[in-house]
Amino acid sequence: MRKSSQILQGYKSLLIALLFTAPSAHAQSVQVAGAAGDQASYGKVESGFPIMTADPLFICSGIQYLDSEGILRLGTRNCTGSRKACQIDKETDCVTTASVAAGAAKSLAAKIIIGQSLGGVVGQATAANYQPCTGPQQSGCIATEVYKTMNLSGASPSITDLTASGFGAALQSNASFEVWDSSGVRHQLTGDAQFATNNILSGTNIFGVAGSLLALPATCSSDGQTSCVVLGPTYAAALKAGAENKLIAAQTLAGVAGTVSVPAVSKVLGGTQYGTAGTALSGTLTLPAAADVRLGSPAYGEAASLITPSYSPNFPDPANVRTSDTVNGVPGALGNCSAGNQSGCVTTPSFKSMDLSAATGTDLTAANFNTRIKTAASFEF
Repeated sequence: MRKSSQILQGYKSLLIALLFTAPSAHAQSVQVAGAAGDQASYGKVESGFPIMTADPLFICSGIQYLDSEGILRLGTRNCTGSRKACQIDKETDCVTTASVAAGAAKSLAAKIIIGQSLGGVVGQATAANYQPCTGPQQSGCIATEVYKTMNLSGASPSITDLTASGFGAALQSNASFEVWDSSGVRHQLTGDAQFATNNILSGTNIFGVAGSLLALPATCSSDGQTSCVVLGPTYAAALKAGAENKLIAAQTLAGVAGTVSVPAVSKVLGGTQYGTAGTALSGTLTLPAAADVRLGSPAYGEAASLITPSYSPNFPDPANVRTSDTVNGVPGALGNCSAGNQSGCVTTPSFKSMDLSAATGTDLTAANFNTRIKTAASFEF
């Protein structure tokens, strides 16, 4: 019967909509209201809208109508078969979300404080005058960020509470103890009787328990390590006395730095293999041929096959060698020209050379200038 009345009411609404949808020849100013009831000026609109008294929540989305006060409204109900998301308090025929969840209306009034409403239900509950908690182990107060709740539902009087003073004893016992973390969660743990003095290294004190266990030497794990056990093959005992004379410089063994120097390859005769295992390095030194070494110089090369120099040099005369150079160990005697009318010297920008190949000896000088210009004889300058 109820379903039939709902169908009938739907047909009535549709009939009213059809009767009043014809546009009028006159326009008038009306107001429009959204789903939440907020009003706004709509301007000049056609007045040929159906008149309905239903809430927009029950009118299909997209249908405009006039309410009993002549306010233009817009339906918000989803009539397409899918449900829209709930947006406001007390809304129905919608899909709840994280911010607008479903609320059980049954006995809801007793849960809501007087003066407040939720889901269309007016509250009837009287708020108690609770005060914030000010310390631990309190009840009947409002928990705060500093004094939060701890879950005591699983607490047992037969299980030891973990305290600062009984911490060490609880760890040394096989019995259980309980503890709560900062989130208020209870944890039940069990100590271990193996946590005893004879299982703790001598000289170590853990939570008030002094150890008496003498440690065995550790296995050697690095070069030069002492007071450890060598098991081989990576590490073995090494006699350190005189070991430095057997090791290449910049290398260490058993903590001993080597002192044996190895010549550079440029100082070892080309083709000679030497170094680690006798083949790590190869010399690059090349000896000159005998014809390139001055005759009279000492023999050179390998002791078993010395080379005798055979070059006979043709050195220039020291008189033709600059004073800043030497020839065959003798300093040169050729210097720069330092005055006029010099020969056998090196000309300079101050004392350049001049051409005397056509000179006749009739020079023009300051002393004979007046005499020579009065004669018809030639002179040179």
